[in-house]
Amino acid sequence: EPLRQATAQGPECFARATMPDLKLEIYDGEALTDTVPVTKDLTLLGRALDVDLRVEHASTSRKHAQITRDNFGQYFLTDLKSSQGTHLNGSKIAPNEPQPLFDGATFRLGASARVYKAVLG
Repeated sequence: EPLRQATAQGPECFARATMPDLKLEIYDGEALTDTVPVTKDLTLLGRALDVDLRVEHASTSRKHAQITRDNFGQYFLTDLKSSQGTHLNGSKIAPNEPQPLFDGATFRLGASARVYKAVLG
């Protein structure tokens, strides 16, 4: 019976273990200023003190956007009805509509010049 339990749990554990990791490279203009690992299934971005990735810019909402990871390891970026919007690969995304976040994708929050680049690996 212990063998059956391990086998039943094996595929889920294997799938979780093989999910790609996400890092955000943060650029100010052309200069890479920081690299931040995204380790949670839901990561909040914004100006509030209780978010996972704090962005201190006047045009950034308290809870501006979120990055989520589904059970298959796919990452998504969602604008949380921010007042100044979220731009993914140069285009403004609609609020509350998760957009796939692929390797090399870039996004900006509000009018901030800071660019976040998704690095999967």
